[in-house]
Amino acid sequence: RDAAVDDLVFEHCEMFDIANTGFDLVCGDRCVLRNNYVHDYGKSGGGSTHYAMFMKGGGKNGIFEGNIVDGGKRPGTLVGISFGGGLTGAQWLPLVDGKVAPEHDGGIARNNIVMNVSDDACYNNNSSNCKWYNNLSWNCQTFRRPKSYPPDPVLVNNLIQGKLRDIAPESKGNITEVKKEWFVNPDDGDFRLTEAGKAALVGKGAPVPAEDNPTDFFGTKRDPNNAVVGPVLPDAKVSTKWVDRRM
Repeated sequence: RDAAVDDLVFEHCEMFDIANTGFDLVCGDRCVLRNNYVHDYGKSGGGSTHYAMFMKGGGKNGIFEGNIVDGGKRPGTLVGISFGGGLTGAQWLPLVDGKVAPEHDGGIARNNIVMNVSDDACYNNNSSNCKWYNNLSWNCQTFRRPKSYPPDPVLVNNLIQGKLRDIAPESKGNITEVKKEWFVNPDDGDFRLTEAGKAALVGKGAPVPAEDNPTDFFGTKRDPNNAVVGPVLPDAKVSTKWVDRRM
């Protein structure tokens, strides 16, 4: 295969009205997708599965951080954020100790918000050693791991509606019954916490090492001794609705 391009960083990008998948990163190592907004994606007439963003093809140590995905009203099968998927052929994947490598290894997804996708908000397909911290799904289905390398993936302090399928036993602090009254205006993408949300989520999470998830959606430092479930800390002053936040 051709040499992969490693260490790519995509920040503050908006991608919309695309009749296909948004970010499709293949083979690269240590790639970062941070603070991007993918919305109204997928083929208008439905058809095959489309992803807002995923990493596949034998890459490793990628990061999804602080992204917003909104499927909008597009028909068809839409997936939010995924490590793996796309069914990379074994002939294109590298060999590790004589065995075909996973589609992605050692990925971290943290503080992402996924809304209004018709299929899985978060997806771990044929990947290994991936961790999901403090992500949120709204008006989506579930987290799914159709095929991965056990024990994988680890989910900690996520707000994900529906069932969490086949996750690693060390997963903890996740909430699957997500309530509208916890947020200021979730239908408009504002997931700041109300007083009810603070009561339900602040101090209710499991401890996370600072190096794994040091900040929240806005880049505010987290207190590992007062773990908050979900991507947003209680002192957030501005809406999580997407704007270009570059200084």
